[in-house]
Amino acid sequence: ANSLTKDSIIVLNDSIFAKNDTIFVWLKNDTVFKHDTILPPAKKPEVKHFKLTAKLGSDIHVYAVPTFTWEYPVAHDSIEAWHLYQKVDTTWKELHNFDLEQDLYNPRVLHFYGDWDYEESYKIELDSGAYRCIYDSITNNKFSQEFKVKAEKDYSRLTVNIIGLEAAQTAFVEVLNSNDKVIHQEPVIDGVADCLNMPATDVYLRLIIDTNDDFLWTTGAYEEKRQPEQVFYLNKKLTLKANWEIQETWNIRELPFENQKPKELIKKEDKKR
Repeated sequence: ANSLTKDSIIVLNDSIFAKNDTIFVWLKNDTVFKHDTILPPAKKPEVKHFKLTAKLGSDIHVYAVPTFTWEYPVAHDSIEAWHLYQKVDTTWKELHNFDLEQDLYNPRVLHFYGDWDYEESYKIELDSGAYRCIYDSITNNKFSQEFKVKAEKDYSRLTVNIIGLEAAQTAFVEVLNSNDKVIHQEPVIDGVADCLNMPATDVYLRLIIDTNDDFLWTTGAYEEKRQPEQVFYLNKKLTLKANWEIQETWNIRELPFENQKPKELIKKEDKKR
């Protein structure tokens, strides 16, 4: 047999070879080293992506607005790269009734607005490479997350009948949690603020006379001789329960302003100072 066709070398373990640590091979025929090349295994170039942090759990409220935060500022928005699906039986049906808005104060944050139905399953996806970092050539990675909307029975309904508003006044009600944080806003229409899909928890109510119809509390302006918009508090705590409807009648002028704010919220305010 032709020894050049073999791919193994047999080394005799005698005393002479045992003292050496190098083997020299002499190829009499140059055919082998002209055609055989030893190369290290090829490595795929590492693709770098910047992070996308999603504020989106596996179980969300029907009024939830998922938010996405980029690790770095991105060059442009690309709504075409986003996809929304709803699970129908065992298949995913693509929907187009959603919108994306950049946060007013943090351009790295996106708000995802969708129309969610109770107890339905959805999936949000983002194509890879749709966004590019403004500092480098790195792009986003593919994103996909499924989630389900809570059931209607998990929520409470709060209907507030307002007394004391003048005929021409517009107003809105803010629902506050125990930490004095706004969890819901509802316009007063024909003397009623109808708050749907409320979480089962303890809440407080605040009403604002919305003189400029911007659905926000507006401060005063000395130059314009404008007073800040009036604020009223319901002087008690309301306990909302799941799958319950609560009716509350509130005369906003029954108590003087200084006696309206609940003591629990005043204590929270004092602790912040």
